[in-house]
Amino acid sequence: MSFAPERLSPRPAPRMLTALLALLPPIAVLGLLEGALAAAGVQGLRYMDFPGNYWVPAVACDGTPGYRRARPRPFKAVPEPEILFLREKPQNGLRIFLLGDSAIYGWPYEVGSVSDWLQSRLESMLDGRTVEVVNAGNPGWNAAEVRELARECGSLAADCLVVAAGNCEYQPESLAAARAEASAWSADGVRRRLLRLRFVGIAGAVIPEIAPERAFLAEEPLGEEVVFTDADVAMLRTRFRKAIDGLVDDAAKEQIPLLLVTPPRNLRSREPNGSYFSRETLSAPPRKARWEAHFKEAKDLLQNRKPLAALAKLQEAERIDALPAKLHYQKAKALEQAKRHDEARSAYEEAARLETRPSRVPPWALEETRAAAARCAPDAFLDFERTLHRRAPYGVAGAESLLDASHPNEATHALFAGVLTYSLEKLLALPLDRSKDSKDLMGPAADRRARFQGYAASRERALRSLDAGVATPLRPDDLRQCVEAATTTLSFADTDWEVVAAKALAECLLGTAADWKARLEQAIHSDPYVKRYYLLLRETEPRWRAVTNRTGIHWPSLRASLTHAESVVLRNQIQRARSK
Repeated sequence: MSFAPERLSPRPAPRMLTALLALLPPIAVLGLLEGALAAAGVQGLRYMDFPGNYWVPAVACDGTPGYRRARPRPFKAVPEPEILFLREKPQNGLRIFLLGDSAIYGWPYEVGSVSDWLQSRLESMLDGRTVEVVNAGNPGWNAAEVRELARECGSLAADCLVVAAGNCEYQPESLAAARAEASAWSADGVRRRLLRLRFVGIAGAVIPEIAPERAFLAEEPLGEEVVFTDADVAMLRTRFRKAIDGLVDDAAKEQIPLLLVTPPRNLRSREPNGSYFSRETLSAPPRKARWEAHFKEAKDLLQNRKPLAALAKLQEAERIDALPAKLHYQKAKALEQAKRHDEARSAYEEAARLETRPSRVPPWALEETRAAAARCAPDAFLDFERTLHRRAPYGVAGAESLLDASHPNEATHALFAGVLTYSLEKLLALPLDRSKDSKDLMGPAADRRARFQGYAASRERALRSLDAGVATPLRPDDLRQCVEAATTTLSFADTDWEVVAAKALAECLLGTAADWKARLEQAIHSDPYVKRYYLLLRETEPRWRAVTNRTGIHWPSLRASLTHAESVVLRNQIQRARSK
């Protein structure tokens, strides 16, 4: 028996090899394009918010050369100066950069942040020297981004870098970056590396749709689940440690003095931003209902100043499920009422540890900052978080110092500048003349602060009067006060769309202006916050629904026009408002 020889056919190339061969031409073109852009001095996406450097050369109207931000701050009443520091630092100059997130930025103050107060203090005590305190705080920036900016600031004749980071490590951008770094060849890892290309940065400036956007916690769905797993937290902590240790190493290598600072936390007056239940509780509705019943009884007892009875109910809830952060926060409140302050402090700390959507610096970030500071000289560390706790009632900082979970009020910014002054005096061996110490802002800063305070006061009066006037029945006197205060506010900042909308709505209800509807619609379409705010009020307060129905605006269409992120923010706000 014989067999005919089998005809051999070429084996098909593996799919991976075929795909690589197909990608070679575009990769080669992209490589040549990147090389050409690099040779031309074009930078890749160094920062998520914009291509190129953070500080860009600028010339003031009087011809003085200096630097401004690549993206100016959206101040309404008091725009930043044309240049923020000089191109060439004078021989007698002192240049200090303050780096961090929105707490350093100074939100919500346009004037009156720690950098303004520090500038005045140092100028008054260093007579004859050119002092430049440069605010380089940015809302939402995590420690890795702060480190990158510190490198740039360090190359600009910095005499000292002051760094307070940690509030934004749980933001979606930070977690996405941590995951991409942990798995470099994942789809997100490849995407993030592509975003760093010079070509993509240029294209994003021309085509905004392909530019990266920063996401905040409010843009993530809110629910009773573990938002960050143990693995996520471990990645975020590792990334934070790498950034803080890197800051220390970078400063030592460049021989630039570095002052590490722990950001403050409001533990006493700000409830946890989110809680979660165990899987056992979530999968058993009757169990969760029992927990909620005990928790509600405890809150009612606290309202009636019965802390021991409230503690008993909270202990019953704790036996069912000890994971919700809000349980430990209410436990701290009960212990505080019972004057058991040491136990209350521990309960406040536990509530912060278990917070699922942290809106303040997490305990592990404080631990890592203190560990990094241990590698530095003793004068290179300021534990401002503990400073505020020591000054606070019962040793737990709260509303007397902070506006919310993490943002200092103006008095705390001034205090921060005071302790920074003396930390810098030791670290830099500054010859401060304490007899000339100024306890207030001076010169142009004082004028700018007065303008901002006038704007802020009239703004608050306008919005408060509108809220009082929108009653059943309407209160015309309050509505007229709203119009008057709004007119004053808009003389400071005519693009404050929330105030434009308030004035237009008040005039609508009073029937005193013909163009109110055009101005209300302009405000709603100019500022996404204003649109969401009125949609929120309509969903949660019947009086506002009745009033806004009188405007003739088709609110369902406005809600349908929200982007996905805006819709999530609105749903979260509605959920929180209804749970209070």
